[in-house]
Amino acid sequence: MYVTFTILNYPKYFFFAGFFSMVFFRIALISRGKKTFTKLMGTGRNGSFDLFPDFCQWTIMQFSDALPPISLSGDIDRDTITHLHGNFIASWIKLFKCETGLFVLKITQGHGNWDKSPLLSDIPESAEVYQPVAVLTRATIRLSKLPAFWKQVPYVNKKIANATGLLFSIGTGEVPLIKQATFSIWQSIQAMKDYAYNDPDHLQAIQKTRKEKWYREELFLRMIIISAKGSIKGRSVSNLGLKPVL
Repeated sequence: MYVTFTILNYPKYFFFAGFFSMVFFRIALISRGKKTFTKLMGTGRNGSFDLFPDFCQWTIMQFSDALPPISLSGDIDRDTITHLHGNFIASWIKLFKCETGLFVLKITQGHGNWDKSPLLSDIPESAEVYQPVAVLTRATIRLSKLPAFWKQVPYVNKKIANATGLLFSIGTGEVPLIKQATFSIWQSIQAMKDYAYNDPDHLQAIQKTRKEKWYREELFLRMIIISAKGSIKGRSVSNLGLKPVL
């Protein structure tokens, strides 16, 4: 199974376009009728979960059984966005001068679900091991557990910002406060595991979520990077230290 993750950054004077895009993009994607599972999401400000959203940055995450028919090398062009998301979204990105970053990924391991999507109901296990490794963690937080969850977030954010081996991280989600996800890229699987299971604060947070049942639904995916191109907030994706598989 494959994932494309498109990150859009609007100029500050066009920030309002991000809000409208969540409506218009949804209509445009539905009208295409493709058999994919797609999420349109906002982002946090600090590379992880955040109570304060980044109104200039929005994302599109798309899951499919087949590798998308796009060029995996070179810069992002209109044809790439058109193949992935359709002509309307490609035109919108050009009109509002969106800086665009794109990751194409292949899922190698995972568990959980996302809105009970049939595409994610049976994630195959793979023995493929590549470096770096991309990770997606996503959850729907129970309303009764929101205070406990957000109380823990500042400690975890501080740790991940200084985590050894972290190349990139972004917090994203389709519903503010309640439905949250973090997409991160690590130099190696070991670096990711060291942060997840050897850092006391993060390990304590994991233990609390399980013991107190903070999440109504959760998902964990480990992925290899097939292609990475474009730029994110002025930083070229090629400067993240990534070595795509293809």
